[in-house]
Amino acid sequence: MVYFQNKRALVFQNDDWWQTVVGIPLETKAGRYEIQLKTEAGGTDVPFLVKAKEYPAQYLVIKNKRMVNPNLKDLEKIKADRILIMESLNAWTDQLSIDFNFKTPVDGRLSSRFGLRRFFNKQPRNPHSGLDIAAPRKITCDGKSH
Repeated sequence: MVYFQNKRALVFQNDDWWQTVVGIPLETKAGRYEIQLKTEAGGTDVPFLVKAKEYPAQYLVIKNKRMVNPNLKDLEKIKADRILIMESLNAWTDQLSIDFNFKTPVDGRLSSRFGLRRFFNKQPRNPHSGLDIAAPRKITCDGKSH
């Protein structure tokens, strides 16, 4: 098993080689880090280098002030949602094989890239940790949009 900052990393065999996929949080500073390789025979640390990366910035003017500075009720909902998200992100499921033929879930233009530094009404916010795709809404036979 492989770990980075006490979190398990994906390991898979590629022909005669073993490879790992390590998620590096956006807030990780440039520098030297280690992954921990643990086997039945023991363990070892494997060093690697994280290089500095500058992401573009996006400055948005938001008229709805509540979207910039949430009220107490909004903050409670944000906190509850964050707990659920973290539980999901920290879950681990062993699988025998992984399909790395990733596909976008919908066709559309990329409207917001990973790592984008955001400013709402000149106030800094967390960098964007996803990838947004602008796609048309679909209307299903039940009349609901999805």
